[in-house]
Amino acid sequence: MTDSEQPTDMDYLTDLMDKMYDVQWLPFLKDVSNRTRLTEVIEEMSDSQRQAFLNMVEEWKYTGRRKHRRKPCLMEVDYAVDDLAFKDFIKDISPDGAFIETHGRFSIGRDITMAFSAPSHDKPVKISGKIVRRVPNGMGIVFKTSDQNLKTTIKSLS
Repeated sequence: MTDSEQPTDMDYLTDLMDKMYDVQWLPFLKDVSNRTRLTEVIEEMSDSQRQAFLNMVEEWKYTGRRKHRRKPCLMEVDYAVDDLAFKDFIKDISPDGAFIETHGRFSIGRDITMAFSAPSHDKPVKISGKIVRRVPNGMGIVFKTSDQNLKTTIKSLS
């Protein structure tokens, strides 16, 4: 992927605004003047302000949606999406999911299989999940498992 194909902060903000058409935001964003003003304000920001705004809105968007708080960590993770293998780092984890720092552009809704070594565990943790969030520096994963032992292992990490 070339630099010219990399999405800009404005692309992510526009994408985020499109996704904010949920029950909470629908009345606000249906008003064209609100949407236009929000776009104007964002366009007037510097790149660093746009990134800070994007990070703030992303975190705000997910506040209250998670059952468990994520614990900051730094664990190497091997994972596969669409039968392609990758290696990056888990930046935070909870019993329900994780955030993987990556510059790869993966589509929301894609299945993912992961394996990582956990402190105080002899065997690598292997788990599947779904990509539910994508930001410039990574992706949010929701774990898919009914294995109670695996859930307990992950809970011990967070």
